[in-house]
Amino acid sequence: MMYQGKLFAVKIIMNKAVYLCLSLLAVSCSGQETTKNNQQQIIQKDTIMETFNIEEFNKKSMAIMPIYDENKSRWVDSLVPAGYYEDTLSDGTIIRQAEDNYTTGKREYSEVVLPPNTVFCLSKVFDSEGNLKMKFTKDDILGTVSFFPSGKEYYYDKNGKLTKEVDNDKFYDGMNIKVTPDVLFSILDKNHIYDLKERPEGVLFVWFNSPKSEKNMFAKIPYKQGDKPFWEVTRTFMDKETGPFEKIYKIDAMTGELTEIKEDGNKGKKPPYSPFLD
Repeated sequence: MMYQGKLFAVKIIMNKAVYLCLSLLAVSCSGQETTKNNQQQIIQKDTIMETFNIEEFNKKSMAIMPIYDENKSRWVDSLVPAGYYEDTLSDGTIIRQAEDNYTTGKREYSEVVLPPNTVFCLSKVFDSEGNLKMKFTKDDILGTVSFFPSGKEYYYDKNGKLTKEVDNDKFYDGMNIKVTPDVLFSILDKNHIYDLKERPEGVLFVWFNSPKSEKNMFAKIPYKQGDKPFWEVTRTFMDKETGPFEKIYKIDAMTGELTEIKEDGNKGKKPPYSPFLD
């Protein structure tokens, strides 16, 4: 399961929220296509020397924000490190890079490469010197703790030697399911449950239910012994008058049929925080 990858995705979202509170980037984004060249890579058998260009990141992640100048006794717009950088390539691919120390307490760098019309991305974590530590070939950007194993995970030591490899797609071996994670999100997009073009973050919880799956303590549709594998999807919507509410969907993993829909939450009810909205 890709919990580290999901925590990594959540960190990216947190950095993004902070960054959006800042002003416009002070540096030009005209060199979009060069972002793909931000890393250098040499592959030899089980060793990979892939590095994060820290110097280039520091330049691109500078942003303008007001800083109080005691000498002038006023706020002055200044260039400061934002710790986050985002770029969009000509084909619609989004590159997100961030600096953080949430995981180990030491400075680390992370990168997400997100192609258009999908929730799946290539994500990487680099150490304080810019050396690759972890790579997830099919992470997701949902920003929630969901369970649907996908892609591969690679872990490296400080010398770039591969120390561990995890193939999450093997989880589905022997189940004969037709609705893989990719197919599932196509179904959700087709049924207007989740828009793969807009890709809102933090609104979708996805759980694959089978005899091999981890127990879902938050399940709205509990898995029972003898049940066929199915997907439980919870989508949070916002009602302008009553606030957020959820819809719960059950998708048969063998056929793709949307077999059950439940509604839960505040729709049609006055929210408990309504006095504060007056």
